[in-house]
Amino acid sequence: EASQALTQDGHFAGSIAYAAPEQFQRGDVGPGADLYALGVLLHELATGSNPFRRDGFAAVMRAHVEETPPRITEVDPDASDFLSELVAELLAKEVGGRPTSASVVATLLRDGETSSWWGEREAELRARVGRIPRVPVRRETKLHGRDEDLALLTAAWKRARGGQGNTVFVEGEAGIGKSRLVDTFLQGLGQQDAHVLYGSFAPASGASGIQDAILAKLGEGDLESSLHPPLADAPTLVGPLAALLTQQPAPKDEPSLQGDVLHAALVHLMRGLAKEKPLLWVIEDLHFGAEEDRSIALSLARAVERHAILLVLTTRPELSEQERALFGRLENLQRTSLRRLGAREVIELLQDAFRSERLAEKLGGKIALKSDGVPFFVFEMIRGLREGQFITELPDGSWVESQVIEDIEVPDTVRDVIEARLRGLLDSERAILDVGAVQGFEFDPDLVARVLRRN
Repeated sequence: EASQALTQDGHFAGSIAYAAPEQFQRGDVGPGADLYALGVLLHELATGSNPFRRDGFAAVMRAHVEETPPRITEVDPDASDFLSELVAELLAKEVGGRPTSASVVATLLRDGETSSWWGEREAELRARVGRIPRVPVRRETKLHGRDEDLALLTAAWKRARGGQGNTVFVEGEAGIGKSRLVDTFLQGLGQQDAHVLYGSFAPASGASGIQDAILAKLGEGDLESSLHPPLADAPTLVGPLAALLTQQPAPKDEPSLQGDVLHAALVHLMRGLAKEKPLLWVIEDLHFGAEEDRSIALSLARAVERHAILLVLTTRPELSEQERALFGRLENLQRTSLRRLGAREVIELLQDAFRSERLAEKLGGKIALKSDGVPFFVFEMIRGLREGQFITELPDGSWVESQVIEDIEVPDTVRDVIEARLRGLLDSERAILDVGAVQGFEFDPDLVARVLRRN
């Protein structure tokens, strides 16, 4: 309405929500303003909200002129760095900071990550982000219900910085918040001078949480040069390890790394980095890795003692008893098993997400029951409420009920996780679940045992 009134009065032409700063400053307005509007639109499409949405014309104008919106990857870690950086350039406050024309933008979108622009921008991004890797998690709220686990990691890092290397083994079911815990811990490191490596395994993707962490830290461009300093004590390993990490043939007359030699090379690299400065190495979702990957992680865990190293391993409780026993024998290893959130903790999370104590209290009991305290399930139910337009966001960022909510629907994403778990059960485990389910949420284990023995 404000845009229409201003346009009719001849004071402003365009939609305020997409207007470039120069449109409010009586400067020269040209094609750069259209590129800025495109940037706002792409940001809105990628994140679900206009980054300059405010309550009232004056607040919107001030946001366009003075405030830099968060990058897309800060809102949605699953978005590509390329898109995030291109949109950030489109949203530059000064016209000269934006691409010079629409045809240039079209070329960048066509060439994508093969463009020379991205080559330069990626280097700038690496320098800007620095040593703290970006964990692919959504940061819709702060971490809830994990104070003890966070304190354990913080204490382990303090010991590692003092030369008492150790390993923390973080276990938890799917969606329980292992990555959220790791991300909060990493973001809390501040300006400490340290090497930080992060990698994760993924199901059936071929990605290596160990290989990816090293490449993300050292880069692929001139990997051998980056490997030389930490492998100064074992220079013959540089070429073969660089070839292995980049999936290239081994150098002529040099053997390819495998077995114990590969384990030794990675241990040398880890310890070499730790000689330069304290090293924090996070390997996530170890259960998705191959048996050899878990064997390498075990070798690394055995080698951290008396070095400035903290190794953090996350996994679901799906490792074999033998593998769990091998890790359990390490004297410098601590375990933490992430529990489900209690009803009060779910309500606190909802207060953070809704910015409304009233709405959180009203829906908290229902969501706590349906989610069973699994954070991922809570977030998916919040998303379902928003997408179904059961709740509406106010200009101040708080949410209110826009429809009567009789019950909380379980989203398909949650059903998929549960079905995947069921498929992974042994026949004997499934039998216990089937019998117990007849009795409901709570059941008598003695009765289940008698029924199973009778059958």
